[in-house]
Amino acid sequence: MRLLAVGIALLGALAPAAALAHPEDDGSGRFVEIVVDLADRSDGWLSVTAMFHELDRRDLAFRQLGTDKEITFSDVTFEGVSGPIAATRDGSLWNLANVPADGPITLKWRVKPGGIGRHGHQGWVQGDWASFDGRILLLPTTRRSLRTAKIRIERPDGWSVVHPYVEKDGWMVLHDHNHLKSVLTATCVAVGDYDIRSEQIGETDFRVGAPRAWDAAWRDTLFEKSFAEMRWFHDTLGYDRHGPFAIAWLPEAEGGKVFGGASVNGACYEHPRETPRNWLLLGHRIGHPMNKYAPSGMTLRDDRDHWFMEGWASYIEIVAAAKSGALPDERHWNTLWRRHLREIAKHPEHDVALADELQHTGAFEYLHYTKGPMVVRHLDLLMRQRSGTDLEAFMKAMWAKYGFHRNVFPLREEIEAFTGDDYDDFWAVFVDRPGTPFPTWPEMVDPQLEARMNDAAAAYVGDVPVHPELLFWLAWSGRFERFAEIEQFVIEGVHAQQMLASRELHLLPATVEPLQFALPGEAQAAVLETAMAWDLDALPRQRSGCWSSPDPARPAIRYTDSADGKVFTQLLELERAYEAKLGEIVARVDIKVPNTPTRNAARLGVSPGEPLVLHAFWNAAPPRAGFELWAGGQQVHTKQLTIDPSWVNTHVGFEVGDRPGDASILVFKVGPDTVPAVERPIWQRQAPFARGPGPQRPSGEREDDDEVEGEVPSEAGD
Repeated sequence: MRLLAVGIALLGALAPAAALAHPEDDGSGRFVEIVVDLADRSDGWLSVTAMFHELDRRDLAFRQLGTDKEITFSDVTFEGVSGPIAATRDGSLWNLANVPADGPITLKWRVKPGGIGRHGHQGWVQGDWASFDGRILLLPTTRRSLRTAKIRIERPDGWSVVHPYVEKDGWMVLHDHNHLKSVLTATCVAVGDYDIRSEQIGETDFRVGAPRAWDAAWRDTLFEKSFAEMRWFHDTLGYDRHGPFAIAWLPEAEGGKVFGGASVNGACYEHPRETPRNWLLLGHRIGHPMNKYAPSGMTLRDDRDHWFMEGWASYIEIVAAAKSGALPDERHWNTLWRRHLREIAKHPEHDVALADELQHTGAFEYLHYTKGPMVVRHLDLLMRQRSGTDLEAFMKAMWAKYGFHRNVFPLREEIEAFTGDDYDDFWAVFVDRPGTPFPTWPEMVDPQLEARMNDAAAAYVGDVPVHPELLFWLAWSGRFERFAEIEQFVIEGVHAQQMLASRELHLLPATVEPLQFALPGEAQAAVLETAMAWDLDALPRQRSGCWSSPDPARPAIRYTDSADGKVFTQLLELERAYEAKLGEIVARVDIKVPNTPTRNAARLGVSPGEPLVLHAFWNAAPPRAGFELWAGGQQVHTKQLTIDPSWVNTHVGFEVGDRPGDASILVFKVGPDTVPAVERPIWQRQAPFARGPGPQRPSGEREDDDEVEGEVPSEAGD
């Protein structure tokens, strides 16, 4: 469990194998000595020599660990005590023609890390520094072929190595009889003119390295915050690696970011300037050795809980960075929320049950790093409300019990045992079914949101105000076919949330719940939808043993005299008139927005900047049809189209310039020629933010452009 090492001398210059000191406390002769030569570093290449001692005679193949895209291998040779050994390459395997009965086998090869993969360049080598992990190695394919690795690092004068190995007699030594290959493969090092400091935290020798060329004050900040995060894991969660753990902060390479590797022993990331994301990555890389990596992690028992490994690591990175002082607060939750909005808008198919995560590999990134941590945070909130404890106390107890893979970890059973409460309702609503997470963090509350509390309500359900953005987002979302369905959704959602609150279950924390009215529309909708999904009869009884008993009747809705209240009232009236006229000629009229991931969903709401396509479904197609667009009681655009008798659907495009941007209600009149058979209303309202309903991006924050390019379809039919 330590880091890879780098050496300037080839193993061929070492003494014969018989004269080498045999590793102590090994119990087996199977070991490897590795030397990495940086002589060609200016060209980005390393030369590696590995001498394998007393291999299993079944070791007739060696595997390349890094992919060709990320790490390039060249000039691979094999040699025994009697001379060269013939080998043939088959993909990532080198197959040996024979293995000598006695003596070590020596491999030599050249390797160039630094290809682009996850997190940027996969390692990097240049004239004044290098970083890489064990994927630069070739190792035998048989599972039990190695017990010990000795790694030599020889470097130019003044250079040092940031590593998590135990040093002995000029070698860095790794003993791990069960996990040596996996640990050796993932362990990273950094080599160069490094300032290296260490702190003993419990039984963990925590080492941090930063280039001396960096400003001294910045290096001090890196050391201080790195040590603080590790201390937080130890003091709060009881985590102790029981051995060296190293973090190497790297310069940037050509094209930006560098990922030098990550394992149970530490990680290597670029960090030449303050980058909040890297403090989160540090927490993630300390979290995984606790909850996942061998040998110090845990093994979840059930596949349905597999999502929790990445979900918890992505949750704890935010908590640890904030509570250790590496970051001032947990506002990164807002970044996850914005990421969620973009992802589900582009890929609605990624909204799947977390329990089914293993069946949806295409959604891994979203489930692991966006939805998962938000659901874990809600679990923490529910534990605090229901049981007076929290997720950190729970995981501390679990690591003490299941850490170092002592036994399989039954997550759901242990939560019930630890808290003394039943959480079947949480699993059913948040994990075992698809559904949208929503903000449960105080950082969602900012001056902008607080100012929105002064907005005029469009309606009241009982005494609960309904923000116009909630109504508009529901119309804009494409999830409803009728304005009356939106009305019913809001009534039932408010009622369900009140019933939960009467049973002492609050979906939002006390810091956010009073401001629910002002939350972004999708967040409000997700809260109401989640409340409706809850089975009230499945709620565990609180310690009081009884419930309060609110009126079980659904509260009525009343619309206000505000502009949006009047608009929604009129939309309901127009919808009833539209539905009364459907039948003889027109079966249905849908309004859709082309060239978006939800282009096939009919919309009840649009923003002024969205082009529209009207879809008319005919019961009896007329020879010629008229399509009129009205706003403010006046016709603003009209189109006529000859209809083929075989058509059942006609679609007609309306550009943004075909309608006024300040109109609140648009009415599409459709019928034979210019005689309207039906009048279909739609709500036009300025989306609160540039990308549609959702939280605004903080000033100066960059995000990828998610707009989908395309053309508005011309008039046609089928």
